[in-house]
Amino acid sequence: MHLLSRRPILHGSSGVCQLSLDTIGKMFKILYSLALHFYALSKLPKLLFRSKGRPLSSWFGRNFPTMQVSGEHSEGPVIWLHAVSLGETRTLTPLIKKIRADIPDARILLTTTSVTGFEEAERLKPLVDESGYFPIDFSYIIRPIVRRIRPNIVILCEGDLWFNFLDEAKRLGARVAVVNGKISTRTLALYKRYPFIFAHLERSIDRFCVQDEIYKKRLEMLPIKQEKVVITGNLKYDNPPRQLKADELCHYRQRLKIEPGECVVTVGSTHPGEEEGIMDALSALTRLKVLLVPRHPERFSAVADLLNKRGISWGRLSQSERLTGHERYLLIDQMGILNDCYQLADLAIVGGSFVPGIGGHNLLEPLWYGVPLLFGPYTEKQLPMQELILRYGAGAQVGLAELKETLSILLPGVGKKREEALLRGGELLLSIRGSLDRTWMGITPICTKVLEQKGEAC
Repeated sequence: MHLLSRRPILHGSSGVCQLSLDTIGKMFKILYSLALHFYALSKLPKLLFRSKGRPLSSWFGRNFPTMQVSGEHSEGPVIWLHAVSLGETRTLTPLIKKIRADIPDARILLTTTSVTGFEEAERLKPLVDESGYFPIDFSYIIRPIVRRIRPNIVILCEGDLWFNFLDEAKRLGARVAVVNGKISTRTLALYKRYPFIFAHLERSIDRFCVQDEIYKKRLEMLPIKQEKVVITGNLKYDNPPRQLKADELCHYRQRLKIEPGECVVTVGSTHPGEEEGIMDALSALTRLKVLLVPRHPERFSAVADLLNKRGISWGRLSQSERLTGHERYLLIDQMGILNDCYQLADLAIVGGSFVPGIGGHNLLEPLWYGVPLLFGPYTEKQLPMQELILRYGAGAQVGLAELKETLSILLPGVGKKREEALLRGGELLLSIRGSLDRTWMGITPICTKVLEQKGEAC
């Protein structure tokens, strides 16, 4: 089903205004480019002074990989995968392994936006041939890059969709798929208000592999060919995070001065306005050590000030040599170790969900380590995970006012609620596997067409 046709769509008293699909497309590209330039200018100070380790030149495509690969991959199809940050890059890992196993001569390029995503992409070599930062989607920057790489297949994770990039890739004959796809209510409202945006996007994408029925129904509210949409599940479910070894856990406990039998609560991915309420809820509980993990490193100082103002005994991970063991709170002022902290915990509280405007973070991470969890009422970006956890009873969704009471019944040694949550969490994890195979089946038609064009069989 197409929203726009080549028939006249605008009428006026002076005659008929003929606007074709191509004309609409050209107008959209002009508006998109103008909006993107204004947005980039508004963010220029941040790019200059707060790039967080990403080279400024990478935004403009400097030192982008050439994909001039020699050896066994030199004649295979070029597959360009794109993820935004660390989480999405890890999500793509099992799919990359599957591609490498089933199309061994493929030349694989993995691009990301964030520094942590890029570092993870670098660690995936030689599964991927090249990795790089995705540049700003200015047509005069992205087109020469796409023409040089000439991807046969483009795979985008979740929803980082750039129009000039997709236009050029499609013009050169690439097949495009979105995997682990989702669409928020905010994005849905935007597309419904300005349907020509989605009409332009829909033309560029051959397959939408979405996480669940919720996102499928949202897409079906838009003008889209039904055969393009398939439910494949969440790839994150088939990529369990790394488990610490026994000696690594022991090292962490010694470093953080966690005594045997001491109960640990990990409060992960917190945002402004959450720490205060969570501290209030935890204040009455004794023999408790709290690992506090702010979502963003620039907030470490603000959270430290909050702990000082409240007169709480606390210490920093970065200054662990000064810890005495009497600290009630440990500020985890290091990025990339949230999952390690969940493995140390008896109970997890997942932030980004107790104040509006964020939408929640990954709710399943604690469950992989057999840790029951609590999360807040604002999880609109994590609805599938929320529904799974609540359906199985593997955790609880509460507001800050109810947090204290729920905490007390999920801690060790209190009652059966904790044991039931642990059992349900294990059942949940067993039920959600298989998304990798479904995703691979979803994009197999694209793979087949590309390989047939190259004179091979998939």
